[in-house]
Parts: sequence; C-alpha cells; structure tokens
Amino acid sequence: MVKKLYLLLFFLGFLPHVASAEETAQRMILMDLKATLVEPEVVGLVNNMVSTELAHQKGFELITGADMRQMVELEAEKQSLGCADDSSCLSELAGAMGARYVVFGEMGKLGSFYLLTLNLFDSKMAKSAARDTLKVKSIDELVEKLPPLIEALVAETRAREAFSIREDGKKKIKMTEAYLDGNFLKGYAHDHPKLGSGPLKSSRIAAITYDANATARVETKNTLYLIAADAWKVRPKNHPYNLKETDAQSEVVADVTSEVVQGGSTILLASGVGLTAVGLAATGFGAWGLTSFDGIMTTSESTKSQREIALVAYEGSLVFIGTGLLAAVAGGYFLFAPQEKSEVE
Repeated sequence: MVKKLYLLLFFLGFLPHVASAEETAQRMILMDLKATLVEPEVVGLVNNMVSTELAHQKGFELITGADMRQMVELEAEKQSLGCADDSSCLSELAGAMGARYVVFGEMGKLGSFYLLTLNLFDSKMAKSAARDTLKVKSIDELVEKLPPLIEALVAETRAREAFSIREDGKKKIKMTEAYLDGNFLKGYAHDHPKLGSGPLKSSRIAAITYDANATARVETKNTLYLIAADAWKVRPKNHPYNLKETDAQSEVVADVTSEVVQGGSTILLASGVGLTAVGLAATGFGAWGLTSFDGIMTTSESTKSQREIALVAYEGSLVFIGTGLLAAVAGGYFLFAPQEKSEVE
C-alpha cells in the first residue's frame, strides 16, 4: 500500500506546476464526489457543477480529479489507498500537486431528501477548513442552491487567506474576543504563523486605527491585528460604535428636552387660561358681595344659606377682588406674552 502511495505521488510530481512566486491564487484539488443511493450519472453531473462553481471563485486555481487522471488512474489508487477523507493522505496528494486545499464530498439520498456534503480540507493546517451540507427535495432545487453553497464554503477560507497576508512587513492576524489591557491587546488569535490559534497577549501597542466598517487595526512592532467591529469583548473608549452610541444618546436627550420645552409651553398656556378664569370669577364674587350684601340681608325672601354666602363675599370682597385681578393679569400674560424660541432642534 505504501509503495502504491509513493508511486502515485511520483506520477503526480510530473504534472506541470504553473504557479509562480508572483501568483497569489491558491491551488485547490476537487476529488470526485462519492455516490450513495444516487445514480452515478447524476452524481457525475453534480460533480461537474461543483467544479464549474469552484472554478469561478477568485483567488483559487482549481484542479479536478479528471485533470489528475490524465496522468494516473487517480480514482482507483485513491480507493485502494483509502484516501477518501484521511487527513495525512489528502495532505500528501495536495503537497504533490502544489495545492493547499482539497475539496471532497458525497451525494446521497435519505428518505425523500437529496443530501450533498462538501468538505474543504486545508493541507497546510492538516485539518478541515470548512464543511457544509445541502438538503433538498429535488435535483432542480439542488441546482438552484448549489452556487450559494460553494460561495459560503469558500468565503471563510478566502477571508482567512486575506488575514494571513503580510502588510508593510507585518503579519496580519485576525483576533476575536479582544480587549485592551493597558498598552497591550488580549484576545483569541486565529492562525498565528508561529503560535497557531488560541488566547494571546500582544506586545506593546504602537497604534490603533479604524476603517470605514469600524474594523480595528491594532499595530505592534511586528504584527498587525485585525479585529472586526463585533469581535471585541470590551470595545475601546474611542471605538466608532461607542461614539455613535454617544451621539445617539445626545439625540435622545435633545428629543426629551424638546418635548419638555413643548410640554412646558402647553402647561403655561393652560395655566394662563385657568388663572384668568379663576381671577374673573373671584373678582365677580367679591364685587357681588359688595353690591348685594345689604339687599340680601334685609329682605325676608333670602334663605339662610344665601345670607351666609353673601356675608362671606362681603367680608372677603377686597381679598377676592385683589386676588382675582392678579390672577387675571397673570393668566393674560401667560396667554399673550411672546414665547422664547428653543435652541434645541
């Protein structure tokens, strides 16, 4: 079995490696899909569709199983070597082709559903970079949903590749669960070229900047850490999202202040109407007491309660008239005095 593997790798080594040092495209091998309870012809057509969609993905150079079988009987060797999903074998095949990624999968039928499972293997990291399963009721539905499946499968890998590029001599590392500890950055680093993935404390921070999407660029002496807007465990005080929240709070305060001012104006108008009415009523009551007291007290037709009311109005007439006039004047002021304009817009 080992001899067969070396023989296979020997033949693969003769394939032309067209990728040069200047090229940025990553080589990707597509293995033929397995068929389980589905006609091989159907699986073959789906395999061709997967191949076409992968070929359209920017940043990758696709090599299919058919390409490799032009030199060797790859599929036969693969089956005999048990290389369908074994990590070490996939790494050997990818290395021989100068490819970093291997896509393999299976199409089968479970009940009334068609299942298409795709795995994207990273030979450099010796582990699966992405995997996804599409469950559909018909082949027509599979044809419609296959392109988004391929796009999603490749998207995460493409993003990881972008983060691994060096910029100005500095390594670019993606970090999540990030927070600042004094002049240092702490969090979970992804795919650090030396330390791998895991909790990490940076060296002293030289600068922090933000792009239009609020992605932070935290620079140290040798590394540039990239932190998405939602990847902070605790956002820095000068983070754009914090500034937006402060502006939003200011707008809320301004709205509340405006409502208070408008509400105050309404209260003043209502008070003016009320005071004017009370003032006129009090003045009228006092005046009635002065003018009607003698007549009510001397006539035999007046009742006891009428005499008591007349007595109260007469004795308090000056107070009622004075208070009533002041209330009426105050009410008139609230009603007709010009209102100051609010500076709150």
